[in-house]
Amino acid sequence: MKRSTAAIRRRVASAEVLREALERVGLAEARLDELAKARELAARLINPGVASTAALLAIHARTGYGIYVVREAGEVTGFVALVFLNAAGLAAVETDTFNTLRPSLDHITAAGEEPVACYGWGVAAATREAAAICIAGCQAAAKAMPFAYFARAVTPSGHRALTEKVGFVPYPGSKSGLLWLSPNRKSRSAA
Repeated sequence: MKRSTAAIRRRVASAEVLREALERVGLAEARLDELAKARELAARLINPGVASTAALLAIHARTGYGIYVVREAGEVTGFVALVFLNAAGLAAVETDTFNTLRPSLDHITAAGEEPVACYGWGVAAATREAAAICIAGCQAAAKAMPFAYFARAVTPSGHRALTEKVGFVPYPGSKSGLLWLSPNRKSRSAA
């Protein structure tokens, strides 16, 4: 019992550390009613085939944190979605078998689990201000929770932002365009 209580405290601590880091740059935890709005924004700005609202809800229900929004005049104008991975999820990402449209819940941290890595599931912004906040949020997340981060850019501007502003590099051996931030990085320059 002591062990599971400690694990839950660590998970809560990780969620709190991340929430505080992202709040400092202007991102807020998404409310359940904002998940569909975030998905609609990504579908409009990136591709209509992005992950479904049901997938966002399933990941949110499993992890309890990871989707953050920019609000301007009461509207969602940007978001950052992070999927926190357990050891099986990390293995799936590293072998290019991670399903980005509907991640297996077996790959995602659950209550009481500390993440071993993170997959940057999506970033979209409708305004320049929201874009700057989302990039600052990606940088802040990487500093707040220093483990491996993975992502795939689906647009040229997304690729530029991840590589030039956040510091992602190609993942060795990936044939799918997987990018990553090493867990052993010492620091990243701010954009």
